[in-house]
Amino acid sequence: MDKCRDRIDKPVKDTHSASCKVYGYRKIQRRLVQQGLEQCCAGTVRKAMQQFGIRSRRGGTTNSDHNRPVAENLLERGFSASAPTNYPRKKTNKVNN
Repeated sequence: MDKCRDRIDKPVKDTHSASCKVYGYRKIQRRLVQQGLEQCCAGTVRKAMQQFGIRSRRGGTTNSDHNRPVAENLLERGFSASAPTNYPRKKTNKVNN
């Protein structure tokens, strides 16, 4: 293991934990450089993360399976149609080339 990898082990773990385990190797590398801690490349940070089994957590989709109250419909807009194809048709002009 080279000296750079030895120096970034703890900062990589700390930065990843501080980001609520969301940051990937690119953001962690940028954060280390911004904080003036290390000048290692992103590949070195990636390898350090792999060595320790650190992975970034990606955002998920909306979870609709919950017991919390649903927000009130403030706009009072109805999104139901009276029939499947009952919608106003626009007049269109056919353009011939």
